[in-house]
Amino acid sequence: MQPSKPQPKQNFPFIFNGQMYGKKAWTRATLNKSDYFVSIPSEVQNELSEFVHTLQANPMETTVLAPTDYNLGQTKIFMRRVKRRLDTGVGFAVLDRLSIDTFDKSKLTAIFWMLST
Repeated sequence: MQPSKPQPKQNFPFIFNGQMYGKKAWTRATLNKSDYFVSIPSEVQNELSEFVHTLQANPMETTVLAPTDYNLGQTKIFMRRVKRRLDTGVGFAVLDRLSIDTFDKSKLTAIFWMLST
């Protein structure tokens, strides 16, 4: 009797083969704009503008920025609400009212970093 050969390791992702339920199981027909569209409140926009002004006066690499180093109380509250919506809602959110004309690409990148941290 020959020894059995070890089975080759299969490196492919798990494919879900069941039924999905809940809000994350949306289709185009069941998705409403209110499910994912979130307007950034003016107080959050103001905090982000102040953050950018501080960053202009004190430039730093984006990857070392931390929300705890800046006065972003309203932004933190807002992003906790967005996170809750991501966790319990359709699984994505579109943030509206961040002016892309006001800030250059590097500042928008810093804002994105702070919002997603």
